[in-house]
Amino acid sequence: MEKFNDKKERNLNFLRFIGDYVSDERFERIQGCGSYLEFYSDETFEHQKLHKAYFCGHRFCPYCNWRKSRKQAVLISTLLKYLKSNGFEFLFLTLTAPNVSGDELKSEIERFSSSFTKMIKRKKFSQSIEGYVRNLEITYNKKTKTFHPHLHVILCVQKSYFTNPKKYISRAHYLKIWQECMKDDRITQIDVRKIDTDSFKAIAEVSKYTSKDSDYLISKEVFDIFFNSLKGKNGVSYGGEFKEAKKLYKNGQLEYLKEKDLVEYIYLITYIWGPKQYQIENIIELSEEEKKQINNKIDFIKEVEDDL
Repeated sequence: MEKFNDKKERNLNFLRFIGDYVSDERFERIQGCGSYLEFYSDETFEHQKLHKAYFCGHRFCPYCNWRKSRKQAVLISTLLKYLKSNGFEFLFLTLTAPNVSGDELKSEIERFSSSFTKMIKRKKFSQSIEGYVRNLEITYNKKTKTFHPHLHVILCVQKSYFTNPKKYISRAHYLKIWQECMKDDRITQIDVRKIDTDSFKAIAEVSKYTSKDSDYLISKEVFDIFFNSLKGKNGVSYGGEFKEAKKLYKNGQLEYLKEKDLVEYIYLITYIWGPKQYQIENIIELSEEEKKQINNKIDFIKEVEDDL
Protein backbone atom coordinates (compact mmCIF):
# COMPACT_ATOMS: atom_id res chain seq x y z
CA MET A 1 0.00 0.00 0.00
CA GLU A 2 3.02 2.27 0.08
CA LYS A 3 2.37 3.71 -3.39
CA PHE A 4 -1.28 4.30 -2.61
CA ASN A 5 -0.41 6.06 0.64
CA ASP A 6 2.02 8.31 -1.23
CA LYS A 7 -0.50 9.21 -3.94
CA LYS A 8 -3.24 9.98 -1.42
CA GLU A 9 -0.87 12.31 0.44
CA ARG A 10 -0.10 14.07 -2.84
CA ASN A 11 -3.83 14.34 -3.53
CA LEU A 12 -4.30 16.11 -0.19
CA ASN A 13 -1.40 18.45 -1.02
CA PHE A 14 -3.10 19.20 -4.34
CA LEU A 15 -6.14 20.50 -2.41
CA ARG A 16 -4.08 23.50 -1.27
CA PHE A 17 -3.92 24.80 -4.84
CA ILE A 18 -7.09 23.72 -6.65
CA GLY A 19 -9.69 25.49 -4.47
CA ASP A 20 -9.78 28.64 -6.61
CA TYR A 21 -10.69 26.67 -9.73
CA VAL A 22 -13.48 24.30 -8.64
CA SER A 23 -16.85 24.42 -6.93
CA ASP A 24 -17.29 23.37 -3.29
CA GLU A 25 -18.94 20.15 -4.48
CA ARG A 26 -16.06 19.40 -6.83
CA PHE A 27 -13.56 20.18 -4.06
CA GLU A 28 -15.21 17.62 -1.80
CA ARG A 29 -15.00 14.99 -4.54
CA ILE A 30 -11.28 15.64 -4.96
CA GLN A 31 -10.83 15.51 -1.19
CA GLY A 32 -12.52 12.11 -1.13
CA CYS A 33 -10.48 10.74 -4.04
CA GLY A 34 -9.09 7.31 -3.16
CA SER A 35 -10.54 7.43 0.36
CA TYR A 36 -12.20 4.02 -0.19
CA LEU A 37 -10.40 1.10 -1.85
CA GLU A 38 -11.27 -2.56 -2.36
CA PHE A 39 -8.52 -5.04 -3.21
CA TYR A 40 -8.49 -8.71 -4.03
CA SER A 41 -5.67 -10.47 -2.19
CA ASP A 42 -3.93 -13.81 -2.33
CA GLU A 43 -3.57 -16.07 0.71
CA THR A 44 -0.28 -14.46 1.79
CA PHE A 45 -1.56 -10.86 1.37
CA GLU A 46 1.58 -10.14 -0.69
CA HIS A 47 -0.27 -9.83 -4.01
CA GLN A 48 -3.17 -7.41 -4.11
CA LYS A 49 -5.12 -6.08 -7.08
CA LEU A 50 -7.43 -3.08 -7.00
CA HIS A 51 -11.02 -4.10 -7.60
CA LYS A 52 -13.16 -1.11 -6.76
CA ALA A 53 -12.50 2.47 -5.73
CA TYR A 54 -13.66 6.05 -5.94
CA PHE A 55 -11.44 8.42 -7.91
CA CYS A 56 -12.24 12.07 -8.65
CA GLY A 57 -10.87 12.03 -12.22
CA HIS A 58 -9.57 15.61 -12.10
CA ARG A 59 -6.85 16.04 -14.70
CA PHE A 60 -4.43 17.59 -12.17
CA CYS A 61 -5.10 15.15 -9.33
CA PRO A 62 -1.79 13.30 -8.65
CA TYR A 63 -3.69 10.17 -7.64
CA CYS A 64 -5.78 10.05 -10.82
CA ASN A 65 -2.87 10.98 -13.08
CA TRP A 66 -0.92 8.03 -11.72
CA ARG A 67 -3.85 5.69 -12.36
CA LYS A 68 -4.44 7.05 -15.87
CA SER A 69 -0.76 6.78 -16.77
CA ARG A 70 -0.72 3.12 -15.74
CA LYS A 71 -3.78 2.37 -17.88
CA GLN A 72 -2.31 4.36 -20.78
CA ALA A 73 0.87 2.29 -20.54
CA VAL A 74 -1.13 -0.96 -20.78
CA LEU A 75 -2.93 0.42 -23.83
CA ILE A 76 0.23 1.54 -25.63
CA SER A 77 2.08 -1.68 -24.79
CA THR A 78 -0.79 -3.71 -26.26
CA LEU A 79 -0.88 -1.58 -29.42
CA LEU A 80 2.85 -2.08 -29.91
CA LYS A 81 2.46 -5.85 -29.64
CA TYR A 82 -0.40 -5.82 -32.14
CA LEU A 83 1.39 -3.63 -34.68
CA LYS A 84 4.61 -5.64 -34.26
CA SER A 85 2.66 -8.80 -35.12
CA ASN A 86 1.57 -7.04 -38.31
CA GLY A 87 5.15 -6.43 -39.40
CA PHE A 88 5.76 -2.88 -38.16
CA GLU A 89 8.84 -1.51 -36.42
CA PHE A 90 9.12 1.48 -34.08
CA LEU A 91 11.12 4.62 -33.41
CA PHE A 92 11.20 6.78 -30.30
CA LEU A 93 11.42 10.47 -31.20
CA THR A 94 11.91 13.35 -28.73
CA LEU A 95 11.32 16.90 -29.98
CA THR A 96 12.45 19.88 -27.93
CA ALA A 97 12.87 23.66 -27.99
CA PRO A 98 14.54 26.20 -25.68
CA ASN A 99 12.92 26.82 -22.29
CA VAL A 100 10.31 29.56 -21.93
CA SER A 101 8.98 31.75 -19.14
CA GLY A 102 5.63 31.20 -17.47
CA ASP A 103 4.09 34.02 -19.51
CA GLU A 104 5.13 32.27 -22.72
CA LEU A 105 4.15 28.73 -21.79
CA LYS A 106 0.57 28.70 -23.11
CA SER A 107 1.52 30.05 -26.53
CA GLU A 108 4.53 27.72 -26.67
CA ILE A 109 2.30 24.69 -26.07
CA GLU A 110 0.10 25.84 -28.95
CA ARG A 111 3.19 26.33 -31.13
CA PHE A 112 4.34 22.78 -30.38
CA SER A 113 0.93 21.38 -31.31
CA SER A 114 0.61 23.27 -34.60
CA SER A 115 4.24 22.53 -35.51
CA PHE A 116 3.81 18.79 -34.98
CA THR A 117 0.70 18.89 -37.18
CA LYS A 118 2.78 20.57 -39.88
CA MET A 119 5.54 18.02 -39.42
CA ILE A 120 3.35 14.94 -39.97
CA LYS A 121 1.94 16.55 -43.14
CA ARG A 122 5.39 17.00 -44.66
CA LYS A 123 5.76 14.82 -47.76
CA LYS A 124 8.88 13.01 -46.54
CA PHE A 125 7.31 12.36 -43.14
CA SER A 126 3.93 11.19 -44.44
CA GLN A 127 5.60 8.84 -46.95
CA SER A 128 7.83 7.27 -44.30
CA ILE A 129 5.77 7.17 -41.10
CA GLU A 130 2.75 4.86 -40.82
CA GLY A 131 1.46 6.10 -37.47
CA TYR A 132 2.34 7.74 -34.18
CA VAL A 133 1.39 8.10 -30.53
CA ARG A 134 2.46 11.45 -29.11
CA ASN A 135 2.63 12.95 -25.64
CA LEU A 136 3.44 16.47 -24.53
CA GLU A 137 5.53 16.77 -21.37
CA ILE A 138 6.41 19.96 -19.51
CA THR A 139 9.07 20.13 -16.82
CA TYR A 140 9.94 23.04 -14.55
CA ASN A 141 13.46 24.31 -13.82
CA LYS A 142 13.58 25.61 -10.24
CA LYS A 143 16.88 27.44 -10.73
CA THR A 144 15.94 29.41 -13.84
CA LYS A 145 12.19 29.41 -13.10
CA THR A 146 11.52 28.43 -16.71
CA PHE A 147 9.42 25.74 -18.36
CA HIS A 148 10.55 23.07 -20.80
CA PRO A 149 7.85 21.70 -23.14
CA HIS A 150 8.88 18.73 -25.28
CA LEU A 151 7.21 15.94 -27.22
CA HIS A 152 7.75 12.22 -26.79
CA VAL A 153 6.62 10.32 -29.88
CA ILE A 154 6.58 6.64 -30.79
CA LEU A 155 6.59 6.28 -34.57
CA CYS A 156 5.35 3.25 -36.49
CA VAL A 157 7.27 2.35 -39.67
CA GLN A 158 7.50 -0.44 -42.22
CA LYS A 159 10.51 -2.76 -41.94
CA SER A 160 11.73 -1.35 -45.27
CA TYR A 161 12.10 2.07 -43.60
CA PHE A 162 15.62 1.18 -42.44
CA THR A 163 16.89 -0.01 -45.83
CA ASN A 164 14.98 2.18 -48.28
CA PRO A 165 16.70 5.56 -48.84
CA LYS A 166 13.39 7.04 -50.01
CA LYS A 167 11.81 6.25 -46.64
CA TYR A 168 14.64 6.56 -44.12
CA ILE A 169 14.91 9.87 -42.24
CA SER A 170 18.19 10.69 -40.52
CA ARG A 171 18.45 12.49 -37.20
CA ALA A 172 19.76 15.57 -39.04
CA HIS A 173 16.72 15.52 -41.31
CA TYR A 174 14.31 15.17 -38.37
CA LEU A 175 16.02 18.15 -36.76
CA LYS A 176 15.77 20.22 -39.94
CA ILE A 177 12.07 19.43 -40.38
CA TRP A 178 11.36 20.29 -36.75
CA GLN A 179 13.32 23.56 -36.95
CA GLU A 180 11.39 24.55 -40.07
CA CYS A 181 7.99 23.65 -38.63
CA MET A 182 8.76 25.49 -35.38
CA LYS A 183 10.40 28.34 -37.33
CA ASP A 184 13.21 28.26 -34.80
CA ASP A 185 16.82 27.54 -35.76
CA ARG A 186 17.86 27.75 -32.09
CA ILE A 187 16.63 24.18 -31.69
CA THR A 188 19.58 21.78 -31.61
CA GLN A 189 18.43 18.97 -29.32
CA ILE A 190 16.26 16.17 -30.66
CA ASP A 191 16.67 12.44 -30.29
CA VAL A 192 15.52 9.51 -32.43
CA ARG A 193 16.25 5.82 -31.93
CA LYS A 194 14.85 2.42 -32.83
CA ILE A 195 12.97 0.63 -30.05
CA ASP A 196 11.27 -2.71 -29.51
CA THR A 197 7.84 -3.46 -28.09
CA ASP A 198 9.26 -4.02 -24.59
CA SER A 199 10.96 -0.61 -24.38
CA PHE A 200 9.75 0.39 -20.92
CA LYS A 201 11.34 3.85 -21.06
CA ALA A 202 9.62 4.81 -24.32
CA ILE A 203 6.24 3.47 -23.18
CA ALA A 204 6.57 5.26 -19.84
CA GLU A 205 7.53 8.58 -21.44
CA VAL A 206 4.58 8.52 -23.83
CA SER A 207 2.14 7.28 -21.18
CA LYS A 208 2.84 9.66 -18.34
CA TYR A 209 0.88 12.81 -17.64
CA THR A 210 1.87 16.11 -19.23
CA SER A 211 3.34 17.54 -16.04
CA LYS A 212 4.70 15.94 -12.86
CA ASP A 213 2.98 16.81 -9.60
CA SER A 214 6.46 17.24 -8.12
CA ASP A 215 6.77 20.21 -10.49
CA TYR A 216 3.32 21.81 -10.47
CA LEU A 217 2.84 21.47 -6.70
CA ILE A 218 6.04 23.40 -5.89
CA SER A 219 4.07 26.60 -5.23
CA LYS A 220 0.74 28.26 -5.93
CA GLU A 221 2.38 30.53 -8.51
CA VAL A 222 3.84 27.59 -10.46
CA PHE A 223 0.59 25.65 -10.19
CA ASP A 224 -1.42 28.56 -11.60
CA ILE A 225 0.87 28.73 -14.64
CA PHE A 226 0.59 25.00 -15.30
CA PHE A 227 -3.17 24.98 -14.76
CA ASN A 228 -3.97 27.98 -16.97
CA SER A 229 -1.54 26.93 -19.70
CA LEU A 230 -2.79 23.34 -19.92
CA LYS A 231 -6.51 23.91 -19.44
CA GLY A 232 -8.36 22.34 -22.37
CA LYS A 233 -5.17 20.86 -23.85
CA ASN A 234 -4.89 17.17 -24.67
CA GLY A 235 -1.84 15.17 -23.69
CA VAL A 236 -1.63 11.85 -25.55
CA SER A 237 -2.81 11.69 -29.17
CA TYR A 238 -2.82 8.93 -31.78
CA GLY A 239 -2.51 8.91 -35.54
CA GLY A 240 -2.36 6.47 -38.46
CA GLU A 241 -1.88 2.79 -37.60
CA PHE A 242 -1.85 3.58 -33.87
CA LYS A 243 -5.23 5.28 -34.12
CA GLU A 244 -6.74 2.34 -36.02
CA ALA A 245 -5.28 -0.18 -33.57
CA LYS A 246 -6.68 1.82 -30.66
CA LYS A 247 -10.19 1.35 -32.08
CA LEU A 248 -9.67 -2.42 -31.97
CA TYR A 249 -8.44 -2.14 -28.39
CA LYS A 250 -11.51 -0.16 -27.32
CA ASN A 251 -13.75 -2.75 -28.96
CA GLY A 252 -12.08 -5.54 -26.99
CA GLN A 253 -10.50 -7.13 -30.04
CA LEU A 254 -6.95 -7.10 -28.65
CA GLU A 255 -7.66 -8.82 -25.34
CA TYR A 256 -5.73 -11.87 -26.53
CA LEU A 257 -2.52 -9.83 -26.37
CA LYS A 258 -2.88 -9.16 -22.64
CA GLU A 259 -1.32 -11.53 -20.16
CA LYS A 260 -3.52 -13.43 -17.74
CA ASP A 261 -3.23 -12.71 -14.04
CA LEU A 262 -2.05 -16.01 -12.54
CA VAL A 263 -2.40 -14.99 -8.90
CA GLU A 264 -5.02 -16.96 -6.98
CA TYR A 265 -7.12 -14.41 -5.12
CA ILE A 266 -8.71 -15.54 -1.86
CA TYR A 267 -9.80 -12.41 0.01
CA LEU A 268 -11.52 -9.07 -0.52
CA ILE A 269 -9.87 -6.35 1.59
CA THR A 270 -11.41 -2.93 2.21
CA TYR A 271 -9.15 0.02 3.03
CA ILE A 272 -10.25 3.40 4.39
CA TRP A 273 -8.00 6.47 4.44
CA GLY A 274 -7.21 8.01 7.79
CA PRO A 275 -5.73 9.77 9.47
CA LYS A 276 -2.31 9.61 7.73
CA GLN A 277 -2.40 6.28 5.95
CA TYR A 278 -4.76 3.55 4.78
CA GLN A 279 -6.34 1.40 7.46
CA ILE A 280 -7.85 -2.04 6.88
CA GLU A 281 -11.58 -1.86 7.55
CA ASN A 282 -12.60 -5.37 6.59
CA ILE A 283 -11.28 -8.69 5.22
CA ILE A 284 -13.75 -11.12 3.67
CA GLU A 285 -12.98 -14.54 2.22
CA LEU A 286 -14.36 -14.91 -1.29
CA SER A 287 -16.95 -17.56 -2.07
CA GLU A 288 -16.04 -20.39 -4.44
CA GLU A 289 -18.23 -18.83 -7.13
CA GLU A 290 -16.50 -15.45 -6.72
CA LYS A 291 -13.09 -17.12 -6.97
CA LYS A 292 -14.12 -18.75 -10.27
CA GLN A 293 -15.29 -15.40 -11.64
CA ILE A 294 -12.17 -13.52 -10.56
CA ASN A 295 -9.20 -15.84 -10.95
CA ASN A 296 -7.32 -16.66 -14.19
CA LYS A 297 -8.71 -13.58 -15.91
CA ILE A 298 -7.13 -10.73 -17.84
CA ASP A 299 -6.51 -7.50 -15.95
CA PHE A 300 -9.67 -6.10 -14.37
CA ILE A 301 -10.68 -2.96 -12.47
CA LYS A 302 -13.91 -1.22 -11.58
CA GLU A 303 -13.59 2.44 -10.84
CA VAL A 304 -15.99 5.28 -10.19
CA GLU A 305 -14.55 8.23 -12.08
CA ASP A 306 -15.78 11.73 -12.68
CA ASP A 307 -13.68 12.90 -15.60
CA LEU A 308 -13.51 16.55 -16.57
